[in-house]
Amino acid sequence: MGINESTIRRIIREEARRILRESEEEFDEEGDPEGDEGEDESSPESVIARFKEDGPRMWMRVSNDFHEMADGGDMDGFRDQQYPGWSDDDFRRVATELDDHFDF
Repeated sequence: MGINESTIRRIIREEARRILRESEEEFDEEGDPEGDEGEDESSPESVIARFKEDGPRMWMRVSNDFHEMADGGDMDGFRDQQYPGWSDDDFRRVATELDDHFDF
């Protein structure tokens, strides 16, 4: 029995959700970073800052998902649940900046 593409995509989505959930829990435990009081945690700028802080491994795990959402993908509702109101351009901006930052 082989693993098909849809199974692989489902596994990746589940892992991305788990990683983002853990990252958010860790962020909540540590509180807001200095100087970020009042900043919207779900803004593209704050997401970029969080991934830069987390390092390249975290971005490698979810970069394909951000690129998919930049192309209009919804990932079974994940996009609307985690990033309500974001446009394709918001995802594209995050993906482009982080790809450049981590030299992907």
